[in-house]
Parts: sequence; C-alpha cells; structure tokens
Amino acid sequence: MAIAAAALLSYRLIDWDPIAIEFERSRRLAQAAVGQPLPGTPDLANLSGRLAAQGLALGAPVFVRIFKREFELELWMQRGDRFERVAVYPICRWSGGLGPKLLEGDGQTPEGFYTVAAKALNAASRWHRAMTDPVIDEIWRVVTAALNGGQKRFHVHVFPFRMTPENLARRREARWGAFWRELEAGYRAFEATHLPPRIGVCAGRYTVAPAAGSEAAGHEIANSCINLTGSQG
Repeated sequence: MAIAAAALLSYRLIDWDPIAIEFERSRRLAQAAVGQPLPGTPDLANLSGRLAAQGLALGAPVFVRIFKREFELELWMQRGDRFERVAVYPICRWSGGLGPKLLEGDGQTPEGFYTVAAKALNAASRWHRAMTDPVIDEIWRVVTAALNGGQKRFHVHVFPFRMTPENLARRREARWGAFWRELEAGYRAFEATHLPPRIGVCAGRYTVAPAAGSEAAGHEIANSCINLTGSQG
C-alpha cells in the first residue's frame, strides 16, 4: 500500500504539460511536413458559404482567442450585438511552454491580452508562423477585411489553456497561477457576454471590465486602472 501511495504521489507531482505539449507539437509538425491537413481544419474552400450559413459576411468586426495547450485558435465575428464563433483552427506549432513571455528573444509564445491594428499585420509575425499556410491565408482574409471595413483594431486573447475550473484546479500550484487568474477574469467576461471585455493595466496587472457598447470590437487596452463598472479610476 505504501509503495502504491508513493507511486501515485509521484505521478501527481509530475508536470505532464511539457511532455504532452512536445508530443503534440512533434505530431502536428510531422503531419504538416507531408502536406496533411491537421484534424479539425474547417472547409477552407468554402469560407463564403460557411459565413453565409451563420448570417455573416467578410468585413464584420473580428475577435481572436488562442489556447496554447489545446493548440487551437478561435475566430469570432460580430453579428448584431454579440460575437459568434465562426471557426476553430488547429495550430501547427508554438514555441516554449505554458506561461507568459518574459524577455524579447526568450523563445516563449506570449500569453495575455493584445490588440492588432492594420500596421501590425505582416507575414513574419508570430501568429503567421504558428499556423499552416492555407489556414493563415483564410484568417488573414477575414481580419484584413474587418480592418478595411472600419474596425480600428481587433483583440487577441492568448490563454495557456481553456480556463475552466477543472483546468485551473489541476494547475493551482503552478508558478504562473496568480497570473493565470488574471487571465481567467477576461476569459469569464467574454464567456458571459460574447463581447470582448475592456482590458486595463493597473500596477502591472490586468484589470477587466464589461464591454462598453460600440467600443466592443476595437477599444484600446488602457494603461490605467478601471473598476468593474468600466469607469476610470
């Protein structure tokens, strides 16, 4: 019994994320190397039809969420007063492990809340290198249409994993637990309303407030403190 208990404790103490991530990364790169589409890739030849089926068209405001552990990028588009998820794209690869980027050149894929304006779009960006070419071509088509249609910038929320209670509980002792709880607030705010929340930075930490009407699609990240009502403070 003692041996079994010790073995179970050792199993629970192992950080399985790096092992699973490296395995998945290798598997996806091998598939991409031989020209195989990654499982879950939508019908890239029928973008217009897929959008029309949801009552959407190119040019609508967009919002992006990335989940590193699941190797997924979600693309959302605005319809009426909410955003609708139009695609979940498999990510081919990303560098580093779970946790935020600390230094330029550290090889770590960042986590957090970002905005992207037209001038920031380029083929050498980290977002382009993470996807297969046909997938990124479709994403580029959608986001550039949104920016050309009047959206000033679109939000990109990068999470270490889907911020469910179960996933957070499994990693409650992780080094980045406190930072991930800041990200969880943004995740929950969007899940509740399907509108990108207002993000602020206060004393080096993220703050989250509900979206403010027409600003939902392209507001800037504020370098100030905001309370839960969205007012500056």
